[in-house]
Amino acid sequence: MEEFEEVIKLNLTSVFLSIKAVIRGMMRNKKGSIVIFSSVAGSKGLRNHEAISATKGGLESMIRSAAITYASKGIRFNGVALGLVDTPLAAGAKLTTNEKALEISNKMHPLGRIGKPEDFVDAIRYLASNNSSWVTRAIIPVDGGLSID
Repeated sequence: MEEFEEVIKLNLTSVFLSIKAVIRGMMRNKKGSIVIFSSVAGSKGLRNHEAISATKGGLESMIRSAAITYASKGIRFNGVALGLVDTPLAAGAKLTTNEKALEISNKMHPLGRIGKPEDFVDAIRYLASNNSSWVTRAIIPVDGGLSID
């Protein structure tokens, strides 16, 4: 139970509190864009990802709800749903540093490899920019094809 609560704090509570910390200033300016990292596990569900799936699904619901709540205030909410990306967090969980786990993860992704940060930075940049000023409530999968059914 303690591990589940930690995942909730890391993936859901922290985002909620971060939004709460910045939203008033954005409302005063009557504009803003918040881009939230999700995971394909939030919409698709993945084996052995129950806690992560629950929190990322919660984030996607938060995105949809906040987009409706704050649209009239000029604030947009969008998300990027990632597959496994080679990050320090993934390395710490031994998902990218264990050869067998990495081989399995590469095969899970239809494009044949896990992601790198540079694979999703342009999606984030777009959603945060004025080029997407008419985009809100979108959750873009950037997942190496993992969300393909």
